[in-house]
Amino acid sequence: MNTKRSHVSRTKRGESRAYFLIEWLNGTKGSLANKRVVDLIETFRELAEAQSAEFPRARLVPQSKLRATAAQLANVRKFMVVRRKLKSQLKCYWFQPEQEWTSRGSWIVSWRHSNKAGGIYITVSQQGDDVPVNEGDAVLNLFRLGEQGYFDRIQECQLCGKWLFARFKHQAYCSTKCQQQSYKSSEAWKQHRRDWMRGYRKLKSSGKVR
Repeated sequence: MNTKRSHVSRTKRGESRAYFLIEWLNGTKGSLANKRVVDLIETFRELAEAQSAEFPRARLVPQSKLRATAAQLANVRKFMVVRRKLKSQLKCYWFQPEQEWTSRGSWIVSWRHSNKAGGIYITVSQQGDDVPVNEGDAVLNLFRLGEQGYFDRIQECQLCGKWLFARFKHQAYCSTKCQQQSYKSSEAWKQHRRDWMRGYRKLKSSGKVR
């Protein structure tokens, strides 16, 4: 039995799930609601970094000679600080589950919330159909993406600052245009351009080209 999973199809599924969050982040820039969600994203990143640090190994028996190092204890303290920060940020979000029955007898579970700040309409079809999305929806979408393993794909373009879903982990730009513009502003490209112009002027002065 073939158990291989397509990387492309997986990222496409993740991109579709991230659509509302990405559109909301780009459509509400400058608002307080946007700032709260962006701060929440940054805290999640801090927490992921803190969790990847080296923690003290548990002593299995009282007689064990294993002791935590100063660096390990510092990592624990940093982790706890970030956890408290996250808990404080989440206090303004309350979600209530709602259940409905389907024709097959299964459940549809949705979440109701009272945080309606930053409400915008987002297009969901080529015919122009749109749906309202607000801060509470964006936070719920963020949690679902994290639950499904896509949180690290939510990035900002390193040139224009537009939010995007990174199809590949090394993706740093929202478009080819931004990628090329960033490269052309780099010192490596400028040096390449200077070298090319120097060679061109030399060739032109030789009379071999007009």
